[in-house]
Amino acid sequence: MLQRWLRLGRVRASLKSGDDVAPGDFRTLAQDSVRARLEFDLVPVTFRPMTDVEFAAWLPDVRVGYAEDLTTNGGMDPVAATLKADADTAQLFPDDRLSAEQLVFVIEADSVRVGELWLSEREEDLRRVLWVYDLRVDERHRGRGFARAAMEFAEQEAGRRGLSHVALNVSGGNEAARGLYRSLGYSEDAISMSKPV
Repeated sequence: MLQRWLRLGRVRASLKSGDDVAPGDFRTLAQDSVRARLEFDLVPVTFRPMTDVEFAAWLPDVRVGYAEDLTTNGGMDPVAATLKADADTAQLFPDDRLSAEQLVFVIEADSVRVGELWLSEREEDLRRVLWVYDLRVDERHRGRGFARAAMEFAEQEAGRRGLSHVALNVSGGNEAARGLYRSLGYSEDAISMSKPV
C-alpha cells in the first residue's frame, strides 16, 4: 500500500462576534461584519491493490462506464460501444480476472474508499509508457483533489518503473478531465473531430 498526503481546503466563515456562519452560506462573506479564513486538513490518501472480491464488482462497472463514455463523449453507436468495451476488457483481463500486467488500485482517503485507478505499461508512439486506463472518483468525493493525487501517484509509479512518460486517452467531450490533465502539464497529442450532417 502506498500513501501520500493531500491538503484539503475548506472555508470557515464567522461573524466578528465569533458566531459561526453556516458553511454553505457564503453570501454573507461580502459583508464587512464577516471574516473568512481558509483552513487546511492533511488527509492521508492511499493507493492499495484491489482485492479479488472488489475486482469482481469493479470490472462490470468499468465495462459499462467505458461504453457510456464511448457513446456520450466519443459519439459511438451504443451497440458498437458496448461490443468494443467488452472486447477490450476481455483482452486485458482474460477470464475476467486480475492479471499481473494490469495495476488496479483502490483510492482511499482517511480509510474511506473514494475511487479507483487502473494503470498498465504498454507501447505507445514507439516508446514504453505507463498508461492510465481508468481513473474514477466517486461523485460525492469529486472536486477535492483526489483525481489530481491519483495522477501524481501514476507519475511516481512510472518513475519507479523507469518509464519516462504517462499517457492516456480522454474523450473530447470530457472537459473536466481534459482541464485536470492540462493543469498537470499533459499535452493533447491528437484531436479527432466530427460533425453530424
